[in-house]
Amino acid sequence: MENQLARNAHPSAPGHMDQYLELPGLKLRFIEAGSGDPVILVHGYISSIEEQWLETGVFSHLAGRFHVFAYDNRGHGKSDKFHDPESYGIELVRDLFRFMDGVGLKKAHV
Repeated sequence: MENQLARNAHPSAPGHMDQYLELPGLKLRFIEAGSGDPVILVHGYISSIEEQWLETGVFSHLAGRFHVFAYDNRGHGKSDKFHDPESYGIELVRDLFRFMDGVGLKKAHV
């Protein structure tokens, strides 16, 4: 499987640019900032990057000490949406590992 990163010229929030990881059959939207040990923020059910991590200040706070990534889960925010229930469940877990592979991370705090 080949993963591709695509950069979007539209800011998702002040100072953060949308990026997309294009996986076979799925496009995940994410943002990143900071430097240091990698941290991946995975939002909860019916949420998004903006609601869970940007509006609360968690993303910018952590970016002061870490290389922080946050992505919209499949079916949420600006990531691809699917109607088949089989497209969710364990696939959400697998997406975390697909994301790590796609951005070149061997390990991260989640």
